[in-house]
Amino acid sequence: MNLRQFGVLAITLDFVGVTGWAIAEHGFVGLFETLLSTPAGIATAFDLTLALAVAVGWTWRDARQRGESGWPWAIATALLGSPGVLVYLLRRLRLAPA
Repeated sequence: MNLRQFGVLAITLDFVGVTGWAIAEHGFVGLFETLLSTPAGIATAFDLTLALAVAVGWTWRDARQRGESGWPWAIATALLGSPGVLVYLLRRLRLAPA
């Protein structure tokens, strides 16, 4: 594992940990209720949606250029959010020539 892969893995694990903590504190539905209860939260939700749409476009195009289907990564990102993109990036770095 190179330094770049280690960095992405650390970010992924940290993000999943924080998400798990938030779900434990508020429940899955409670995350959205809390997020969408203020104008700042609504703006953050729009920003997240835009960022994930860009990430889906990138993973889709990148997977297709590598001869793979983009569907699994689009679905993973739609269901999991950022962890879907981070897992794609981990896989891509693992498969990339050194």
